[in-house]
Amino acid sequence: MFKAKHILIVLLSFPFFNVYPQVKQLRIIHANTLEGSESGAYKVRKLIGNVALEHEGMLLFCDSAYHYESENFFDAYGRVRIRQGDSLFIKAGYLRYDLSTKNAVIEKGVRLSDNNMVLTTSRIIYNMSTKSGYYNQYAEIVDDSSKLTSNAGRYDEAKKIMVFKNNVVLLNPDFTLNTDSLLYKINLHTAFFIAPTVIVSEESKIYCEDGWYNTKSKQAEFRKNATITSGSRIISGDRIHYNSKSNEIQVSGKVMFNDTAEKTIISGNYSIRNENTKTTLITDSALFIHYFENDTLFLHSDTIQLSTIRKNDKDYNLAVMWKHVKGYSTSYQLKCDSLIYNSEDSTISFYGAPVVWQDKSQISAQEIKFFLKNGEVDKMQLTSNSFMIESIDSLRFNQVKGKNMTGIFDNNQLSEVFTQGNAESVYFLRDDQEKFIGRNNIASSFIHIVLNNKKIEKINFMTSPEGYVEPPKSMDNQDALLNGFKWLEKERPLEIKDIFRQ
Repeated sequence: MFKAKHILIVLLSFPFFNVYPQVKQLRIIHANTLEGSESGAYKVRKLIGNVALEHEGMLLFCDSAYHYESENFFDAYGRVRIRQGDSLFIKAGYLRYDLSTKNAVIEKGVRLSDNNMVLTTSRIIYNMSTKSGYYNQYAEIVDDSSKLTSNAGRYDEAKKIMVFKNNVVLLNPDFTLNTDSLLYKINLHTAFFIAPTVIVSEESKIYCEDGWYNTKSKQAEFRKNATITSGSRIISGDRIHYNSKSNEIQVSGKVMFNDTAEKTIISGNYSIRNENTKTTLITDSALFIHYFENDTLFLHSDTIQLSTIRKNDKDYNLAVMWKHVKGYSTSYQLKCDSLIYNSEDSTISFYGAPVVWQDKSQISAQEIKFFLKNGEVDKMQLTSNSFMIESIDSLRFNQVKGKNMTGIFDNNQLSEVFTQGNAESVYFLRDDQEKFIGRNNIASSFIHIVLNNKKIEKINFMTSPEGYVEPPKSMDNQDALLNGFKWLEKERPLEIKDIFRQ
């Protein structure tokens, strides 16, 4: 942030702010010539050539000066220089100072400088009684690291505030700030953003319409449509608080992390990010959204943790969700206790009794992993206690279970399933009129399932199948349930709002 205290030094050090109860006379130190005359109703003392004046500790030098004694003001012309102490220097082409009203006008190539900064403009007006000043023309304020420009500015000593308005630009080696209005409260060491403000650096772009920055604590807060954009990532929220000492960003109220490159949005009502560790926690209605080409996956959990991992000069996202995870898309729905999304290998892994539903099918295992390709689910891997169920009606279920399963997707729809290790199946046979003609009970070390239109169309038993077919009359529905069978339809989220229900 710009060194506002340097601006204050100039304004506070300006000699016209040194007000005394009684007006002291202007002391003439030197002039090549001194003339007295009357100009209309005014009595004028004309000082010409190498003029040097002193007033209440202020030294004034100029080419000529007109002192209107009866009106108690003077004008200074040509190469006007003001010096006070060893630090403050002012140069201009013209100065008018009114001893009665305590007003001073400095014009024509005004240049104020001290040991820390330089202010240049065409015209400044000060009131010494109220210790306030303002300019309504373009001005530049430059210090050793920053340059602030604006078309208007005001200083109020009583209120301890400075206001810059109209096309305010702050140039700093680390950032550029653009706004229409900027307010600085001296006692608080705080700059307030009171208009739409844009702060651009090499790493990010910040936008807000309200907020503040403390030049002492190096903390900032951005409010009202606040966003931080860094590459393809956009952070937004009702309130964004930044602490430069801890390098943490806290966001509250309508929190959103949008990564356009990864086609993901993560939202909630509170988050905290540590820029040192590149880690973010999101809580309170945490929601993870991933956009596929023809579908969108919505995931909710108690907490979401985001991390950025850099490998081979490229950043990858790692999202971890835990406790009461539920997901919904038009293609499939899911629930589990935790999951991990890794953009490096484009995978989503589900842990803690994961279940995935697609149309009338249910899939469960100890662990389920989705492999994404070109933004779509390309493959699914089930590890340990894999179980696939297809509901035919309220009493009949096609089932396949085994140690591990691999599912192949086509256009985001499950098209094939391969089951390996201690595979078992129960499959109801039907004729062309969809009438049940028997039930196939087979065990095999390898089973291949083909699905069409989200339904099991064919089951192939690849290695040493053993089993039997029961005719309709002898079929017992209770005997048709494989060991470990659990139909969890009541836990299935049927629409987006269901993922927020416990």
